[in-house]
Amino acid sequence: MGPSLIGYVKGQTSNTTIALMFLSALLVISFVMTLLIRLQNRGEVAGLTEKQA
Repeated sequence: MGPSLIGYVKGQTSNTTIALMFLSALLVISFVMTLLIRLQNRGEVAGLTEKQA
């Protein structure tokens, strides 16, 4: 998907830098989403531990 996405954005903007920045932004967004999901799951596990105690 990466090369296709870079080609599409480059075709729309005529600039490779913007295409790479767009791809980098998607990487940051996916990192933040993964981090939030892990924190949410950790809270659920901690909540279950407290209920069992």
